Amino acid sequence: MKTTIISLAVITFVFWAPSAIAEIPQLINYQGFLTKDNGQPVNDGDYLIRFTIWGHETSTDPGDNLWSSGDRTVEVLNGMFTYNLGESVSLPQDLFATGISRWLGILVDPDVSEYAPRIRLVSSPYAYHAALADVATTALSGGGWTDDGSVVRLTTETDYVGIGTNAPQAILHVGGTPGVDGIMFPDGTLQTTAASTGSDVTVITGSASHNSLITPPAGYTVAQCKCIVSPHTFGPSGSSQEAYRHWCYVTEESGGWRVRAQSQNAHYGGFDNDIANYMVIGVK
Repeated sequence: MKTTIISLAVITFVFWAPSAIAEIPQLINYQGFLTKDNGQPVNDGDYLIRFTIWGHETSTDPGDNLWSSGDRTVEVLNGMFTYNLGESVSLPQDLFATGISRWLGILVDPDVSEYAPRIRLVSSPYAYHAALADVATTALSGGGWTDDGSVVRLTTETDYVGIGTNAPQAILHVGGTPGVDGIMFPDGTLQTTAASTGSDVTVITGSASHNSLITPPAGYTVAQCKCIVSPHTFGPSGSSQEAYRHWCYVTEESGGWRVRAQSQNAHYGGFDNDIANYMVIGVK
C-alpha cells in the first residue's frame, strides 16, 4: 500500500522550562493525516514511521541528514497522527543555529521512499534556537500558540491562521485550489466548498395550463432550479364526461419547463387539456 501524508505541520510547538538550558525539553510537535491511494484514511492502528530532518529539500546525501528519529511506532486514528520530534532521539542543539532552512522527511513502513515533497520547517522550530541563546532568560513573546493541555489556542486572539495561504483574510483561512483542496473529516469526507447558508433560496408557486411555459424565478437559471407539478383540474370546466386517466408533467427547455397536463375521456376516448399546479425551487 502506497500511503500519502497530508501535512498539518503548520502547527508546530517548542516546549521548554524557564530553568537552566541543560534542563530544556526541546521538542517540535508534528501533526499529519495519513491516507491510502484512494484518498481515504488508513486503517486505525500502530504504524512504523521514520522522521528525518534534512539540510536540503531533495538531497539524500548522508551529510545533509542532520537528525533522524529512527523507526518509531506511532498510533494512527482516523488517519490522524502526532509525534514530538526529539522525544526519543534528542535534537542537536545547533540544529537551527545557522538560520537556514531545514526540511522534514517522513517515511511510513512499508513504503521504500519518503513522502514527497519534504516539509519545510519554518517559524516555531527556530524559537528552539532562541532558547539556546547566550542570554540570562528565555521567553516567548507575541503570536504563536499556547498549549493548555486539552486545548491548543492562539496566544494572541486577534491573530489569523492561514492554511495553504500566507495572507489569511479571516481567523481561519483555508487556501488551495477551488473544488480540489479543502477540509477532510474523520469519516474521510472532503469538503471543498462552504456549506450553503440558505439565504439564496427562492420558491415560487402557481398554476399553468397545458402547453404553457413555466419560467425560473428572476435571477435564477433553469440549472439552479427544480420544478414540481401536480394536477389541478381534470377535464374541461363543467364537463359531464367522466375522465378515467390523467397525467401531468413538464419537459425542460432552455427558458423553463413546458407543461403537459391532460386527461382522457371515458365516454368518447378523446383528450382534454387540464391545468397543473407548480412549485419552482431555486437555489444558488
